[in-house]
Amino acid sequence: MKETRIPNLNIDPVGVRLERIVEEKKSANDEALGRIKSLTGNWEELNKSLESDIKDEFELMDLEDQALAEALEDLKENRNNPDKESFIISGKVLSLNEQVGLPNVNVILLQKKEGEGTLLGTAVTDTLGNFAFSLNARDVAGSGQRRLQVEFQVVAGDGSLLHSEVASLTPRLGGVAQVTLAIAETGAVSNQLEAGKAVKDSILDSRDLVASRVENMRGANDALTKMAEITRDELDILHEELAVTPPKVMTTLVKPALEPESGPVTTRPTTTPTPVVEKPITDEGGSDNDEPARPDRPTRPTRPARPTRSSHELIDIDGIGPSRVKQLKRAEIRDIETFINTDDSKLTKILGDLDFKAMKEHGKKLLKDT
Repeated sequence: MKETRIPNLNIDPVGVRLERIVEEKKSANDEALGRIKSLTGNWEELNKSLESDIKDEFELMDLEDQALAEALEDLKENRNNPDKESFIISGKVLSLNEQVGLPNVNVILLQKKEGEGTLLGTAVTDTLGNFAFSLNARDVAGSGQRRLQVEFQVVAGDGSLLHSEVASLTPRLGGVAQVTLAIAETGAVSNQLEAGKAVKDSILDSRDLVASRVENMRGANDALTKMAEITRDELDILHEELAVTPPKVMTTLVKPALEPESGPVTTRPTTTPTPVVEKPITDEGGSDNDEPARPDRPTRPTRPARPTRSSHELIDIDGIGPSRVKQLKRAEIRDIETFINTDDSKLTKILGDLDFKAMKEHGKKLLKDT
């Protein structure tokens, strides 16, 4: 004889299936929470690495900016540090009209004494048109004068004299004398003039490029910081939502209350039916045997209506969802009126770059319709 299984009538099959679904969902949530925790840690490490790289880039650009600032000063004058053991003559050869340093020209320094010229030294200008002479203690003492009369001669590559200029200097050890020689822009220095312009333009272009890089890097750093904060907040919100414990599912049916098996037996009071008395037929066509009217049944108490919202909420504004509502409330922005009166810069730090003008207009319309 085949055995017949009798189902347990105390178990709710729908509740059992629902409990299994909830447990599966909880297991999936636990797995997602583990991934979020790992992602949060990786995100923090990535941000630290990016912040370090950005800091190094800013330091490098600071060094470039300092070097360019010095190059710009060198365009104006030839700067040399003093030497306590010598007297330095620091000079620059410029084009007369363009005021551009002329590279690769020869400069001869002569000492003028009693109408004669004694050679003190020769130099070739660098890419900025700079040159320098260093006179030692013997040269300075040998002049025998409190003032040193010198002549500067600028000579082209073919040996032709381009410029001659006499100057009176005060020689002293540890001193530096600045000299600027401006020469006419003749064909003999056309190549040097073009080279000098190229050097000047390169320095100015580099200055603009570094300034642009600094501005772009600052913008990228601000955007990265904002993105990191928003992503971290979104991960925290997602973690909070997934970590909510699901409600307990009832799988056992509620048993009806049973009468006690022992004890005094109580009986329900019986009601005696009211005898029906026949009534004579009246002239109106009715009958006195009509069934008496039943008493009115007690009316069921009406359920109180659900309270309606007296005003709109933040989530009613276009562009604001549950996650953004949580972000706003954590920043103490709990209603539409506070949202409208909050500065856009503060809202940008909380929610990111959004169209707050349109969102505030919608909020004002909601308040007006309330």
